Amino acid sequence: MSSSIRIPSIVITISLLISACSLHQIDKNPAPEIESEEQYPSTPSSETESYWDLNTPWWYSFNRQELNDFIEQSFSANQNIVQAVARVEQARAIVVQTRSFRLPEVSAIGFADQRWEDNDTGVRTADIGGLFTWEIDLFNRIGSAVTADTYEAQASAEDLEALRLSLSAEVADAYFGSVAAQRRIDLLHLQVQLDQELCI
Repeated sequence: MSSSIRIPSIVITISLLISACSLHQIDKNPAPEIESEEQYPSTPSSETESYWDLNTPWWYSFNRQELNDFIEQSFSANQNIVQAVARVEQARAIVVQTRSFRLPEVSAIGFADQRWEDNDTGVRTADIGGLFTWEIDLFNRIGSAVTADTYEAQASAEDLEALRLSLSAEVADAYFGSVAAQRRIDLLHLQVQLDQELCI
């Protein structure tokens, strides 16, 4: 009785093992379910082209002439901006001065003299000479100084841009804060007017 029960159970177990071990193929390069674009545009579309122009100030994207005027006025009236502009011009002038050391230097020397002779006649003499000097930058001393001064000028220009960016952000924040406050006041006035009309 027990042997007759074991035989079917062994057959079922073997059949399950055989079905579980059936061979199947593995796709090593499966294709995605959703096809992607072959190429993405490297340039912006016409709708967003204006936002890609780095030469245009960022606040121009709001299309508010009043905001543009406020920011431009803040640049001309802010003393920190004026000082930063002066520092940039000074740094650029130092670069030009340092570069001039590579050029030959020419200087003129003049001398005039007048002597009186025994017969009360004056004798005038004049000497004019020139001096030509040219320093050979053998160990790149002048070149290194020019590079250092150029980096200083670039740093001054970047400081100026950072100051302009910070100031323009503050002006824009104050401007839109005032616009939002004015709209809240207008909304409150409208609400009061509606309440008065409903109470009549």
